[in-house]
Amino acid sequence: MNRNQILLLIVIGQGLVIALIFSVRFKRESVEPDDSVGVVQVAEPMGSLPEGAQESTLAEALTIARQGLTSMRAELIDYRGRVVKRERIQGQLAEESEMEIKVQCRRLDKEEVVQPMRVYLKFLRPRGVAGREVIWAEDQNDGRLIAHEPGLLNVAQASLDPRGERAMDGNLYPITEIGLFNLVEQLIARGEEDLQESQVRVTLAEGQMIGDRECQQIRIELIQPHDELNFEYAEIFIDSQRQIPLRYAAYGWPGETTTGDGDAASEVLEEYTYYDIETNVGLTDADFDPSNETYDFPAFRVNL
Repeated sequence: MNRNQILLLIVIGQGLVIALIFSVRFKRESVEPDDSVGVVQVAEPMGSLPEGAQESTLAEALTIARQGLTSMRAELIDYRGRVVKRERIQGQLAEESEMEIKVQCRRLDKEEVVQPMRVYLKFLRPRGVAGREVIWAEDQNDGRLIAHEPGLLNVAQASLDPRGERAMDGNLYPITEIGLFNLVEQLIARGEEDLQESQVRVTLAEGQMIGDRECQQIRIELIQPHDELNFEYAEIFIDSQRQIPLRYAAYGWPGETTTGDGDAASEVLEEYTYYDIETNVGLTDADFDPSNETYDFPAFRVNL
């Protein structure tokens, strides 16, 4: 066996080991969440609306959401901050995760993409994945995401299909749908699902805080279960000054879980909250480059 054949076997062996690491690691996270999940499995009781909440209409709520989306598309170039998320996947509420996030927003000129969407994530918690980094750019790497594991498992960067099984394990949505735009689009989609004004209760509440930012809360509550919808109510918090969404959450109809008062509690379906958001900060190609010296991506890459 010559030298080239030996090197080829080494590379193949490394690829198989890395594939096994990613497969086991992602699968373990999706089926074996930490015990701490048990303390955050229910939402606040539905009866408690924010102080000062005012009755509104579905039409008004959707108008506010659409206006905010139009404003963001015109003015938001990029942003960075932190995102905290919880998602119910196949009936099981996953552990809360927190990530640093940088996003370059997709911008269009007459339906032509003049600025592609790009995303950088660094996991801060849960502890088992703290240090994991992920980069996805729609104009790079054939649309595949690049990721690496933390600590001793950081032996290579993996190139993954963002909608493939490995990338989707433990995630309700692919990385291609992350970000502030999606928060507004989610609420609009919920509100447009063949709903009539008589089927919903809509409230608006000013002066609600997300971190240190004052927001307007929009809540859409179904009066009774809907054949096509799985949620009881959904809400979004819009930064009152900057008109960008900082939180979106949807809750399912009460199940067997009860609150401290003995009432059935609404189940968390999905929650996304953004903190310390800085907008139009001038992100560059380097922010979405695995070879960035401030990141921890190894040089070796394998396609999985």
